Amino acid sequence: MPLPLMHDEKGKAELSVLLLQCYDGLKTYGKEPEQLKGLNGLFQVILADYPMDKIREAIVYYLNTNSGMPDPGDIVQIIMRGNKPPFKGSVYVRLSQKRQEFPEDMTHEEWEYIKDYEKFIVSGKY
Repeated sequence: MPLPLMHDEKGKAELSVLLLQCYDGLKTYGKEPEQLKGLNGLFQVILADYPMDKIREAIVYYLNTNSGMPDPGDIVQIIMRGNKPPFKGSVYVRLSQKRQEFPEDMTHEEWEYIKDYEKFIVSGKY
C-alpha cells in the first residue's frame, strides 16, 4: 500500500522537483522565485494525505491540459475525480444551457459532468 505523502520523504523530494520544473517551465503570472518555497510547502500540506503516485499522475494530467502553474486544489480535484479535469463553473453553465436548448445533442460525458458537478456542489463529495 503506497504511503501518503506526509510519511514519504522520497515522495516529498519528488514533489519538490516536479514543482520546480513546473515553475521553470510554465506560465507563473507574476510569481517571484522566492515564492516557490512557500508554494512547495502549501502543496506538501494540501496533498499530505495522497500517495505520490496519484499526485504524479494528477500533475501529468494537469500538464497535458494546461499551460499555467497548477494550484494544489486542482491536483486534489483531479485525484478525487479519478484523473478527470477539475470542475469549472463555466463548463457547467455552458452544458446546462446546452441541456436546455439541445438535450438530444448531449454526450454521455456531458451528462456525467453535470451530474457529478451537481453532486459535488450539494454534498462536497466526488
